[in-house]
Amino acid sequence: MHKEQIVGLAVRLFAIFLLIYTVRYLSDYIHVLMGESYFKGNTTPLIILTLIPFIIVVLLWFFPLKVATRLIPKIENTEPAVQLGNNEIEHIALSLLGVWVLASAIPDIFYWTTFAYMIKSSGMVLGVLRPENVGNIVATISEIIIGIWLIVGSKGIVGIVRRLRYAGR
Repeated sequence: MHKEQIVGLAVRLFAIFLLIYTVRYLSDYIHVLMGESYFKGNTTPLIILTLIPFIIVVLLWFFPLKVATRLIPKIENTEPAVQLGNNEIEHIALSLLGVWVLASAIPDIFYWTTFAYMIKSSGMVLGVLRPENVGNIVATISEIIIGIWLIVGSKGIVGIVRRLRYAGR
């Protein structure tokens, strides 16, 4: 693979990440867009801000090589292509998946830390958290653990995937 192709693949992976990230947080705004919220103002800015990531996803998905050639400096055509085997590609993919999981979980850690600090500073006890808050805190901690495991242990995970793939043969 040439550098442009590798970066183009990374751009497509980022497009998938952005799509999942946008859909994940879109559920927070659906009740506002449906008119079932205390917010009764103009929802046009919210709709526009919701559509922008989807437009970016479409552009990144259909034009990854254009983005790649803009991101990396010009290289000479005499430069040899990078040869990666299946093991290396799987290792890199799982490591990138781990980075993605961590990238989405780390802001949540800051949110829940601030949330706990605000509750504690107001004199409330953390035991009065609603069940969905406790579930979200546990999910965030699980995402951190899974992300670190994917980054650090991706070679072992590749072995597990290979064993499962060829188990019935």
